Amino acid sequence: MFGLGAAVKNARWRARCSPAWPAQVSTWLSSKGSLTLRLQRFFGDCTVCVNEQGAGMAHADESAVLGLPGARKARLRNVTLMADGQPRVVAHSVVKLLGAQSDWPFWRILGSRSLGSVLFKDKRVVRGPLMFACLPEQHRLRRQTRKALAAAGLKSVPKGKMYARRALYQRHLKRTPLLVTEVFFSVES
Repeated sequence: MFGLGAAVKNARWRARCSPAWPAQVSTWLSSKGSLTLRLQRFFGDCTVCVNEQGAGMAHADESAVLGLPGARKARLRNVTLMADGQPRVVAHSVVKLLGAQSDWPFWRILGSRSLGSVLFKDKRVVRGPLMFACLPEQHRLRRQTRKALAAAGLKSVPKGKMYARRALYQRHLKRTPLLVTEVFFSVES
């Protein structure tokens, strides 16, 4: 149903967190519920800063997971989740161009609401298995994260390891999956 297998090897995504990763990071990565709610419980107030939303190019590994041939145009949404006054997570969501309107009608009106605030309230939405990665220095999502952090006003952009998770979401009886990737860099406070 969720089709993550083909892209896992090429993108270095894995089904489990590595035992070598810090325990607290692995705990955050593997949490099951809404990330926004978890950030609120841990840090207090959590806000969403929209960095970018609109049509753009899905990258090859995303296209493979979404069933698009090659790198294709898709609907993209990049946000920074802020908690306790600090940027904590950068989220990157991708859906096929036409599918955003038919299968994910709320896509255009999210504004500064978190995607999770909608996904976890819709009983028709099913999240596929979480996949995990430690992003290498040259990885595209790492560059996007640094750009988002700079835009959020973070004076010192993290140079250490960045860990990410992603999952496919589908709505019952709909055919267009939504891929959500979250890059964690400051959840250990």
